Amino acid sequence: LEYKFTGAGKITELPVLRRGVRAAIDSIIASRMLLPNSIMVALVHDDATWKLGAKNLKGVIRVTAQSATSLGNGDWSFIPGRGSSDPYVHVRVGSNTWSSSTVKGSNSPKWPTSDYHDFAVYDLSQKVVVEVLDEDWMTSDDSLGVLLPLSIPDALAESQKPLQLFKHIKYNRSHIPSSTQGKVQGQLQMKYEWFNIS
Repeated sequence: LEYKFTGAGKITELPVLRRGVRAAIDSIIASRMLLPNSIMVALVHDDATWKLGAKNLKGVIRVTAQSATSLGNGDWSFIPGRGSSDPYVHVRVGSNTWSSSTVKGSNSPKWPTSDYHDFAVYDLSQKVVVEVLDEDWMTSDDSLGVLLPLSIPDALAESQKPLQLFKHIKYNRSHIPSSTQGKVQGQLQMKYEWFNIS
């Protein structure tokens, strides 16, 4: 989703505030919807709604940021060849998002093993969408590359394997990746674990 604020709301365009405001709005929207186009409306005021949601829950996928190699330079340097990045991983599963911690000044970052997030999965065809970004304080964060979106079974099969990052991915009308654009932007290794809910 793209947000455009006007008037006094333009202050949220500052990079310091932008990430927090976007996370808050995304969280509110995510708590109300399950993408692609469903909205939950409470028809009963007891726990019957929760029971209905629990029946549709297939399980939980744990997504862990592990490492990346040969990322582009997101930060400029006076010395040629000395640029670096402050990379972090942004993940979306369905309507829920999560961002890893930032590794300062590295083009080949390694994230701590505690850097993971659990996503509820209601359909195994849901996509895991992963992007590596360069954290910037004064400007908006720059994309360092994206992975091809993976279904839950595909993500589990590619767990702990280095996968190619691309500058941009083009989608067709059915939201299926149709081509990659731009040069390869390095590799990213993620860990995916599945937990059944019984």
